Amino acid sequence: MSSVGNWPQSAAETEGPKGLAQTTHASRSQDVTNSNSPTLPEPDFSWDPDANPPIAGLRPHRSKSYRLEPEILGNKLVVHNYGHGGAGITMSWGCAHEIVDIISSRGFIPNQGVAVLGSGVMGLTAATLLARRNLHVTIYAKSFSTSYDVECRRRAMGTITRRT
Repeated sequence: MSSVGNWPQSAAETEGPKGLAQTTHASRSQDVTNSNSPTLPEPDFSWDPDANPPIAGLRPHRSKSYRLEPEILGNKLVVHNYGHGGAGITMSWGCAHEIVDIISSRGFIPNQGVAVLGSGVMGLTAATLLARRNLHVTIYAKSFSTSYDVECRRRAMGTITRRT
């Protein structure tokens, strides 16, 4: 039998579907263990936030899934968009397009005002796409990063107002 992939000829092989040779998981592990390369130690994922408080990298998330849905509160349409965890940067454009679809389907027209709460990637991406629809966007946030704010304004051609 021939060796599968780049595994050494010493690997134990078995016949797979349609007569294809397959290397067993146990033999691959043995080949790696028997190699001359050093073996890495098992990682330690334990963490005590009191002894080692976080300073960056934590993102709020929801236990089941993020929330992206409209809700009527009084006479206001609120589109919830939060809980993406560390996937916010990955999901921001898709979620922003969903928000634009929701807003558009509710009859919002150019030059009408909308508010975005938060100036993270989700808020700025949604604000950018809403401004491109010629809606007057006001972003409300605790604080703003100058570089984010400048880029957001540049992309939206000055139709975004910020409020803290």
